[in-house]
Amino acid sequence: MKSKTAERKNLRKKVKSIPYKILETYYAPFLFQFPVRLLVLLVFFFWFCLSISVAPKLSVGLEQELSMPEDSHVLKYFHAMFDYLSIGPPVYFVVKDTGINYTDVKIQEFIRAGSDPYSLASQVFSASKQPDRTYIARPAASWVDDYIDWANSDNCCKYFNDTKEFCPSASTSP
Repeated sequence: MKSKTAERKNLRKKVKSIPYKILETYYAPFLFQFPVRLLVLLVFFFWFCLSISVAPKLSVGLEQELSMPEDSHVLKYFHAMFDYLSIGPPVYFVVKDTGINYTDVKIQEFIRAGSDPYSLASQVFSASKQPDRTYIARPAASWVDDYIDWANSDNCCKYFNDTKEFCPSASTSP
């Protein structure tokens, strides 16, 4: 007595679908003829060489407008930047180490634009001066620079003297 799996295998062998019969009878023998194999190989090689020759002309990146819905306010921003300012979208560099002590002056100098030529902002500034090698069009702005400028400013009260709470950024009186 044969098992059911053996019967199923025999049944599968006996019943062949129409596409399988067409492929087995006509397509495979046609492809395995010597002139057809040679032609397929030459077409593939030509297509491969053409792809390699065009590759350096491809632009880098994805158009950001394609990744957003039509009613997005960011898309409207990008269209306005393109139409009126002729510059690309802003680029953000994020420092993700959670153990950074931003109160340390050496760490601040490593991030902000200043005397250290190897700081993050200085490196981005240097890259913006090489338009043939990068797409960065404007020098970097660091939030640490903005914060230190704000902290050293005499025009803002920073906090209310009586309650010791921080005042809004628009407030200029102590």
